[in-house]
Amino acid sequence: MNSRMRQVIRRMTLTAILLALLIVGQLLFGLIGAPLSQYFVGSWVNLIIALTAIIMGWPYALAIGLLSPLVALLVGIAPPFIEFVPFIALGNGLYAITLYLIFCIKVRDRFKVLILLLGVTIASFAKAGLLYVTIVLVIMPTLPLNAMQVALFTATFSINQVPTALIGGGLASLASQPLSIAITHTTGARV
Repeated sequence: MNSRMRQVIRRMTLTAILLALLIVGQLLFGLIGAPLSQYFVGSWVNLIIALTAIIMGWPYALAIGLLSPLVALLVGIAPPFIEFVPFIALGNGLYAITLYLIFCIKVRDRFKVLILLLGVTIASFAKAGLLYVTIVLVIMPTLPLNAMQVALFTATFSINQVPTALIGGGLASLASQPLSIAITHTTGARV
């Protein structure tokens, strides 16, 4: 087996492990109950997406980000509207790709964490803005929602997205370097 094939197998294996961690985290943090569960589940999901984007690249993070809202809907921790799923997936994808692109900016090592934190901030607001426009402004008016649901979903898919994305991305920024070193040391090669 050549080195390229080994790298693909390592990345697929690590993606499967990260996806499993994402699902377990969604299930466990979902037990907390609303409204606090959004902060725990959202931060966890964003942590996994950001780590995947930083360590392995955007295609793997995109795969996890696209599956995450579907898993959340299936296990009952997401709002029970299938109409939201594609837009949450799109927001996760935007978050992952934005982080990846900013991470690829070549800077000195001492500025890498600063660039990552700047990237996390930009990605967090981009994701929140996209979710607000697509779900709150476009999709919600077409659904039979009462005033309480409108208020809850408006907060959920706008301002509440920012702290969860910042927390998850910030933790990923801090953990990415040591985790990359550990994976390289364990597997004997870069991921």
